[in-house]
Amino acid sequence: MRLLSFGLTEPGVGSDAANLVTSARVDGDVWVLNGEKASITFAGNADACVVFARTGGPGARGVSTIFVPLDAPGDAPMDGQGVGG
Repeated sequence: MRLLSFGLTEPGVGSDAANLVTSARVDGDVWVLNGEKASITFAGNADACVVFARTGGPGARGVSTIFVPLDAPGDAPMDGQGVGG
């Protein structure tokens, strides 16, 4: 079985998608995410995460979702703190 986690909540912003701070940008053929998420449901057991990140202007219309395999290379510590599920 495969599990998918949901990365919306951020410290200081909560689950208010219109005010997300985490950003995403394209660098060549990969997406680069920059920010912090909290309380990611199933993060400790998931195979991938749908991450909400700012790719455009202010407000909810500037937010996109990025599918992130949790075994992808990069600096994404998952120590289990603040993880629900």
